[in-house]
Amino acid sequence: MKDSGKKKSQLLREIKTLRKQVQALENAQEAQKRAERALWQYWNLLDTLLASTEDLFSLKNIQGRYQAASPSFCRFLGKAEKDIRGQRDGDLFPGDLARIFHRYDASVFEKNRPYTWEEPVKRIGGQYWFRFQKTPLLGHEGECIGLLCIARNVTTERRAIEQNRIFMRTGQDGFWMLDAHGNILDVNEEYCKLTGYSRMELLGKNLHDIEVLATPEEISLRNRRIMEVGWERFKTLHRGKDNRIIELEVCCNYVDIAGGRFYRFFHEINAIPNLSSEEPTPLMDTVPVTTAQEEDTPANSKEKEPNKKVINLNDVVRQSWTLQLETMPAGIRLEQDLDPALKNVLAHQPQILQILMNLITNAREAIEGRGYIKVITRNIDIDSELARIFPPLHPGAHVYLAVEDNGRGISKKLIDKIFAPFITTKYRGRGMGLASAYRNVTDHQGHITVKSREGYGSTFCVYFPATNKTPEIPISRMQIPTGTETVLLVDSESYVLGDTRQMLERLAYKTLVAQTPEEALELVRSFPGKIHLTVIDTEIQHENTEAILQALHKTRPDMKIILTGARQLDRYTQDMLDAGASSFVQKPLRVDVLAPKIRSVLDE
Repeated sequence: MKDSGKKKSQLLREIKTLRKQVQALENAQEAQKRAERALWQYWNLLDTLLASTEDLFSLKNIQGRYQAASPSFCRFLGKAEKDIRGQRDGDLFPGDLARIFHRYDASVFEKNRPYTWEEPVKRIGGQYWFRFQKTPLLGHEGECIGLLCIARNVTTERRAIEQNRIFMRTGQDGFWMLDAHGNILDVNEEYCKLTGYSRMELLGKNLHDIEVLATPEEISLRNRRIMEVGWERFKTLHRGKDNRIIELEVCCNYVDIAGGRFYRFFHEINAIPNLSSEEPTPLMDTVPVTTAQEEDTPANSKEKEPNKKVINLNDVVRQSWTLQLETMPAGIRLEQDLDPALKNVLAHQPQILQILMNLITNAREAIEGRGYIKVITRNIDIDSELARIFPPLHPGAHVYLAVEDNGRGISKKLIDKIFAPFITTKYRGRGMGLASAYRNVTDHQGHITVKSREGYGSTFCVYFPATNKTPEIPISRMQIPTGTETVLLVDSESYVLGDTRQMLERLAYKTLVAQTPEEALELVRSFPGKIHLTVIDTEIQHENTEAILQALHKTRPDMKIILTGARQLDRYTQDMLDAGASSFVQKPLRVDVLAPKIRSVLDE
């Protein structure tokens, strides 16, 4: 009996223990189910986020093989995720791009830190610019076990930068871009020439420091008015570097992006030399818009013949065609209908190119979704009746350039005043392009008009007087030297690197690029072949550039060096030339200047 009681007591204890174990197991199973539900919700949320973003996400292992890819990445490559997993960059991308990815992957694995850069990617339908970010995935002990790769399509942003760059560097008027607080974000060379300042001296300055005899309260009041209306035209006084007081006619446009942007044109009216700030001159009030006839009178304008040459408009269209095709959004078809027997005109080619690009840009902005833009050239005879309607045209032979689109068109209330100088439309940013085109056309004794139907599209028509003279052979067809050497480009601005790289590769040079001095030194030390020349921006890291030059010379004594910079040749740059650099080229880098300089330095 006693043994039986002990066994019973032991059995009860075991049952109690089993019950506790069962309860613990049930609790663990419930916790596991909750964790699985939370994990499922987490993955479902992650899948939703990846499916809803246009950024391209992918995951690689330490061997560089893809382990996962987002839907946008799969759509971009035109492959299913199962066909991407296990592949390397060389299996999915062209050789040059795959090698670039491999180089940056190796750098991230080695340095164990994220890296970001921009790179053009050619696909069917055009070229796209992507901002790539490689982020290391770390294990329990801090070791890199993989890479998270993110690619963002920045083609639209690049197009805006390119359009702004072209706009800033062409034309004869001064130009500012300001933020909403009045700080100068960019300035073109014409304004620098007008005032005597360099671009670097003006960047970051506030307009309170430039405009004289205007109090901060007056400027703030004017800015508020411009932000409400969208534009304003007025006269004001600026002080030049040599203490001159310059009277300027200004048109200011406002665009509501990134906290506000002011685009300001400056047209010089008068200059008062050596006027001290103690001699007060009244600030000019806002002035009304003048007509084309008023601007053409001798009292209101200076005679300008800015290096006009005999050119053919068909050549100008073909010259810009590749760039237009590369920057045209998907869904917009670009067509040309050019008269093969087109007559020549006497014109300033950069201004004609600017007119064409402004009109194509306006047409592109007017199209929502799919559409077409057609560029047309024709010979046309202007009779006396048409000349009376379209001043300042005269009877005789003319050349006709038209840009036609099937966009949203222009409303009737705006179409009558769309070509008044510096008048903007409701379409953000279009006022500046049309104002610039208007001024350049009238500078060539031409006429510009528009035919438009709201909701159906517009046709911008430009007329130029024809000439019977024969055009000169363009420099680009006979004097641009080429080469097959390897050139290293060093510049902190990615769009400058991309443009210059394309420029040199079209001339058959092999190009390497770096955005920092450290990258440049690493390339110079690790590149297996010969690097014949380095083109380096002196402002990339101003305090370190001289030391970098010495390190480049020490690493490759036979490598030539060309310096570039936005400002003119100064003492600092001269010291670097004395230290061993071969030559200096001022920005913006143009093919007709840079290519001969590279060839002459390499042939020394």
